[in-house]
Amino acid sequence: TPGLVRAAFVGLWAQMNYEQLTALFRVEERSVQFALASLANVLVTITATVLLVAVWHKGAIGVLVGNFTGTLVVWVALLAYRRYQLGLEFSRTLFREMNRFGMPLVPAGLALWAINFIDRLFLTTFDVVVISAVTLLAVPLVVIGIGVLVWMRRRVSYVPA
Repeated sequence: TPGLVRAAFVGLWAQMNYEQLTALFRVEERSVQFALASLANVLVTITATVLLVAVWHKGAIGVLVGNFTGTLVVWVALLAYRRYQLGLEFSRTLFREMNRFGMPLVPAGLALWAINFIDRLFLTTFDVVVISAVTLLAVPLVVIGIGVLVWMRRRVSYVPA
């Protein structure tokens, strides 16, 4: 339903923003603050999900909304905590530089997103025998590909004495 899709996109947005702020704790090697933010996220998420599903009987939408409620609550708290450090300002020059760097990565991101969803189409369209045959062919190719990459890396990094 459209409500579930909207809720999933809000959850994705919340998770992306939350990860950015908690990554700062990792970079600064502040493990206690990172653990507290993660613990708060889990506690609020569990409480919200139980309330939405068990008490208010919201079903699937309750599961999704409950899942990212904790993330949103902790994200807002972290945003308030880091408001001076983040500055919350907009720079067109920086925005242009970020887009110049990031736009070439968009096709790869879209391809990964498509791969995550194409398996459902593959499973519903093809027979189990075809899927098994493709898997049997793909696994050795992946192993050979990894072997070639390792061999080439060793060859490139080898410096004779």
